[in-house]
Amino acid sequence: MNPDLENILKKAGKFTKTERKFSETSKNFAPSLPYDYLVFTKLVRFAEFNTFLLILIPIFLACGFFFQGYFMEVLFSMIIYSVSLILFKIVNSIRYQIQFIGWQQRLLFSLTGFDEIIRSKKMFCDLCWNDAEIKIILKENSVELEKYLEAALLIFCNQTKKAFYVKKAGSESKTNRKDWKLISTTSCEGSANPEVLRFFKNLLEKELTTIQLQTQAIKEVQISIVSKEFEVPIEINRGNN
Repeated sequence: MNPDLENILKKAGKFTKTERKFSETSKNFAPSLPYDYLVFTKLVRFAEFNTFLLILIPIFLACGFFFQGYFMEVLFSMIIYSVSLILFKIVNSIRYQIQFIGWQQRLLFSLTGFDEIIRSKKMFCDLCWNDAEIKIILKENSVELEKYLEAALLIFCNQTKKAFYVKKAGSESKTNRKDWKLISTTSCEGSANPEVLRFFKNLLEKELTTIQLQTQAIKEVQISIVSKEFEVPIEINRGNN
């Protein structure tokens, strides 16, 4: 065989082995249950303490021990920090047990599709996205009611913009993600990650619950995934070298 052609085969063989090794080591993550504590930390605001700060703050405070005359102040600060963490854990545990578990059953209307999304998504990762659709099914309809529902969905669509980080710092690129937009006065569609689902939970418990209390017209809210999951990594644009 021609040495040059044989060299091509050798190069391709290396790549094939690399790809095979990657596929063998890739993990299949267990699905999340709707009331897992992980899901709670993603769907409830201020439910998760930033791991980076959890490590950085004690290190920063400990540096004070190297300065003469600040021993008691640093020790007192570390005690306050420790107590704050304990209180944070206790409060979150109460919120999880009392407010979060069973929240879907306490809604004033039926909710379908949400559990399936929780099970299918990687809830630990805000970088994982799916295209999704939300529909509000009514018992009865009116022009005035549609006006309120449209306003509620517009609030949700605007809030989801906070979850749409750019792929590269300083770039407006959103890759394959779709902004949330109305497709009717009672439905909207866009791309969802765990943070978007948190805003959806807010929509259910705030605006739609308020409308339901006044009108009793909402029969069901449906949410469904309409695409495969895709990842949008955050990349730092360091400029042209």
